[in-house]
Amino acid sequence: MYFSTLLSQPFIYGGEARTAATVIFFLNFMILFSIHHFFEIIKKIKLKNYVLREFVPEKRFKKQFNTISLFPIFVIFFFIFIGFYNNFNFISFDKDFSKYKCLNGKKVTNLHLNSNSGIFINQNNTNFEKILNTYVDIAANLNLWRGLDVILSIPEEDYRKRDSFKFLRYLVYFTNTRALTVTNKEMKLLGSLGKTFLSNGGFYSTPVNTSTKKLEGLTVLDESNIKEGFNNIYVCL
Repeated sequence: MYFSTLLSQPFIYGGEARTAATVIFFLNFMILFSIHHFFEIIKKIKLKNYVLREFVPEKRFKKQFNTISLFPIFVIFFFIFIGFYNNFNFISFDKDFSKYKCLNGKKVTNLHLNSNSGIFINQNNTNFEKILNTYVDIAANLNLWRGLDVILSIPEEDYRKRDSFKFLRYLVYFTNTRALTVTNKEMKLLGSLGKTFLSNGGFYSTPVNTSTKKLEGLTVLDESNIKEGFNNIYVCL
């Protein structure tokens, strides 16, 4: 509770609080209260004739509050210093792109990404199967409403097999279908996932372009170039 309170967003940044200020204040008070009694119990164990003192906020709040307040300040300044110093060897890149060659007018691009920041689509895992099953369920629901037809180019038998909520169809009319809307962008992405799944597979991610210092759009990368953890790779885009 101690560290979770100190590192909570409202405590560090002050604004954008997702938790009420009174809750944060109460948690901090409980921390001060617990620290006081913790040390009092230790003193009682070590000193036989020691008499436990009550928690008096006016006398003990200032010193303990300063101790708790300084910790997040040091944490913030540590990350600020590391960020401005910006001396991370693992994100260094080769500025000489002449050793790399790209065809069809594409340019060599240095990308930074993590293997956990994307999704592998291939026939060795079930990622695409889960995504397709989800859209089949959505399509099956929307197709019950006029004007909301969603067409998936898969065999009817496969469509029925993937439909997970056959026995709940009569409840669809009591739901809000706005949460099940499928956009053209989603359908195009689903088509791209299907093509990748049926081909040699790929890794979908939005990596950081080291030249522009911005995120690239959704990019499909050769999964053979992706290793576990942080990746510093050169590709043709």
